[in-house]
Amino acid sequence: NDSTTSKEEILSETKTSDTNKHPQNEEHLRVLIRIRPPLSPPSASEISPISVNGSSGIKLVKETHVFEGDFDQVFDHSSSQQEIFEFLSHNIRRVLDGQNASIFAYGQTNTGKTYTMLGPPNTLGLDPDGSISASAGLIPRALCTFFELCSGAEHINARFELECSYVQVYNERVLDLLKPGAAVNPNAAELDIRTGPLGAVEVVGMVK
Repeated sequence: NDSTTSKEEILSETKTSDTNKHPQNEEHLRVLIRIRPPLSPPSASEISPISVNGSSGIKLVKETHVFEGDFDQVFDHSSSQQEIFEFLSHNIRRVLDGQNASIFAYGQTNTGKTYTMLGPPNTLGLDPDGSISASAGLIPRALCTFFELCSGAEHINARFELECSYVQVYNERVLDLLKPGAAVNPNAAELDIRTGPLGAVEVVGMVK
């Protein structure tokens, strides 16, 4: 009928539009570098050991050792949380197309991983009016984008079921941060990683 045809046309247009925005031959893995601001302002005579070359090059100098490399994107210490998210936000949209996506931060202690992923400590990434704050990290921004996209798809009668888990990998242990009592007794929240019957890696028993 006319109603069914209309829905099919909308779905077709949406899928074509998403394909044009995110081509299928796009690389599956991209590496971004974010430079943390110095803990204390450098002196006038102090030369920074890190320099950015264009949008993808970086150079590190320590005494006689020099490292130069090119990555998919390099963000200097003046980059904002919004800039980081905008560069990665297409991964959120691709999940609704049925594709898997993963964003993770890797680096030494005190390099800013938690700030990039979550934002300042003891905040939810929200302003008092409920909107995303400028300092919000990738996780709260991704969740808000998820719900916005799901709400925007209601006109094609799409139905979404969302589940969330929150685990921590630390010292080769996987801990369920949503399990009651995890803060008091971390051992009770420890989880096992196994390979499922279809070959996929699964974390068994985590709270959702």
